[in-house]
Amino acid sequence: MGYQLCCGYKQCKYFCLGSLSTIFGILAFFWLLDWYFQEEYPVIEPPGFVVLTGASTGIGYNTALELATMGYTVFAGVRKDNDMEKLNASHENIIPIKLDITDETHIQNAVTQVKVQMEKSPGTPFAALVNNAGRMTGLPIGLTTNWEVTNLYEVNILGMIKLTNAFLPLILKNKSRVVNIGSVASFAHGYSKGVYASSKWSVLGYSHCLRTELKPARVSVSIIEPGVIGTPTVDKMLEESEDFILSDFDPLLQEFYASTIEEVLMMKHILEIEGFSDPPQIVTDAIVDAMTNKYPKDVYTVGQVAFGVPSTVIRKLFTSLPSRVMDFADRDGSEKFYREVAYKIKAKDDL
Repeated sequence: MGYQLCCGYKQCKYFCLGSLSTIFGILAFFWLLDWYFQEEYPVIEPPGFVVLTGASTGIGYNTALELATMGYTVFAGVRKDNDMEKLNASHENIIPIKLDITDETHIQNAVTQVKVQMEKSPGTPFAALVNNAGRMTGLPIGLTTNWEVTNLYEVNILGMIKLTNAFLPLILKNKSRVVNIGSVASFAHGYSKGVYASSKWSVLGYSHCLRTELKPARVSVSIIEPGVIGTPTVDKMLEESEDFILSDFDPLLQEFYASTIEEVLMMKHILEIEGFSDPPQIVTDAIVDAMTNKYPKDVYTVGQVAFGVPSTVIRKLFTSLPSRVMDFADRDGSEKFYREVAYKIKAKDDL
């Protein structure tokens, strides 16, 4: 009996070791394939011209300063005059331009401004287009107004496509880089920000399609997927969400989304908790790498989702496990997450 148990144990051990070896062998094979098929792209060193949208605050402002300091001439797109004044005073290599990417006149004016500046500096190439402009909403689909849905898509994806197409002749001529800012929400969609997540899912799909389309021209297209980043854009989204939640809406919707409403209202406290979010610099570093690395990544997943959980881990889970498993984990994990947040808020208030 003991001999049979011993043999059974050894067989089980060898089977497990063999299975693990097979799994690691397959993973190593695919890693080698990925390494073998990576392509080298031209790098445009400073000085070179860069168009960066959404440069008024947060990731955009931080990236404009970083690129300008490196020696690039940055056309920093903003919508407000006071933001143009702030950028104009921030660095000599930053040229503020009024650019609302939902306005086709603004887009054409931006192209003209860049071409005029390039004519004044013959030999200086167009280095990159960084599509950073975007809007957020923390509301579930059922509580998002038609205007909000339309505007969110116009800014997050339609404006991005229109702007990129407008600059495409310059991009192809100079073999420039295209860097799109997505979000972990494109895969870790959750259940309280469906419209925003779906717009970022569109950015992910668009980036993949554009990359394969422009690859024959040796134009690199990368997408950056930040986790939770502490920026004024997030603060503004939370304020707008709270204002809407506190207004009147259908009682049936109010009852159905009761727990979600509590979570949205709680979100305004979350960014005050130490360790919850990352600074914009982590995204800026990824943008710089996507612009200057000879072998840029197709996808840069950076930062954390919350409390130290890396976005890369969440991405692997959401893209590998069955959707029903992740639906359960998302709901259960979110409930635990908000309990933890409530505990931390209470602990902070008790100090």
